[in-house]
Amino acid sequence: ATSFNLRLFQGLVCPRNQKGGGVGIFARSTLPLRLEKQLMTDTHEPISAVIRLDTTEFMITSSYFPRGQVTAEALLHTVPASADLPHIITMDGNAF
Repeated sequence: ATSFNLRLFQGLVCPRNQKGGGVGIFARSTLPLRLEKQLMTDTHEPISAVIRLDTTEFMITSSYFPRGQVTAEALLHTVPASADLPHIITMDGNAF
């Protein structure tokens, strides 16, 4: 992941190698943020991070699903998941 400077926030970004853009997760600088996984393929572009609040951790995934032959619904099953952590998934689903 690449660092991104945004006042009062820390960011993890995964830039796209073609056509610009990319995905990112931004959290207030007071929240511990740890990169969990990033993956760029032709079918989807997710980045996942773990955020810790007091003694609780949760995962958040930001995904972009470009238009193509695979549906975003099918690709959601490939997004990193942890059975032990609450998980929030946000997406830009052009592939519906």
